Amino acid sequence: MDNQEFDTEEEDDDVDQEETYEFNFINLPWDDRTKESKVLMISLLVSILLATFAVVINNVAIHYRNSDNNSSDDREPECNLVRVENYPFVARIYSFSPNKLICLGVVLSRTTILTGGLCMKFSPIYIKLGSTFNPRCKKGYSVDEMFYIPHMGALTKSLAVIITKDNLSECSESIPIGMAFNYEQDVEIIGKPRRSLKTLSLQLGIPTPAINSSETICVQGLERCPVRVSDVLIQENRFFGLGATSVHKREHVKKACFASIQHITNEITALDPKIKLAY
Repeated sequence: MDNQEFDTEEEDDDVDQEETYEFNFINLPWDDRTKESKVLMISLLVSILLATFAVVINNVAIHYRNSDNNSSDDREPECNLVRVENYPFVARIYSFSPNKLICLGVVLSRTTILTGGLCMKFSPIYIKLGSTFNPRCKKGYSVDEMFYIPHMGALTKSLAVIITKDNLSECSESIPIGMAFNYEQDVEIIGKPRRSLKTLSLQLGIPTPAINSSETICVQGLERCPVRVSDVLIQENRFFGLGATSVHKREHVKKACFASIQHITNEITALDPKIKLAY
């Protein structure tokens, strides 16, 4: 009877051992594996290695592809560059956060600047004028008042008049608004540089009448430089337009249009009678 009970206990122990046994394919010692198990393990490791290698190669390829695109974008504008001092009537408009050049404007008097309405969406802003070496000019100018003037030729259907209490003539010169545009004569387009804060882009263009818009001046023959909102259009040292279209890719820069300023001279001079007009 005792032997039977002992045998029963041994059988129970065997059952318990069988129930608690777990086969661990990963942690099984190499020497205890069968040939098929070793082959399967090697295949698994090779698959993981190949997958990891493929992911790494793909990420590297994407990185260099993006780097090439970015480098191409950086090299893209083959513009003629001029120092900011060469065009003392051009204002450079910066946002505070981030501290970034966002637009150009035009100094019309010792207290007044005209720019695109779109640029005011980055408010608060401040203005830089003239030399980048002059301490007063580097400090910049604050905006005390701002007015919007409706203009159907502008990208946002408005231009913005910036007025400051400071004397802008310390670092700039004003330019008169032209009142007699000549479609037979080339124009100069002064643009916002892509990188350097000490230069402006400059290119020549051929005027062409705008279709169905007397408030817009269009220019063709642009091959070298992107044209951005609020880039400045001048002819014979007279101010005629602000960029109304934004074209960033050089291959697309065949034609650009500008909001004609002479159509809003009444509104501008009402805000500042000292603004000069040139016929």
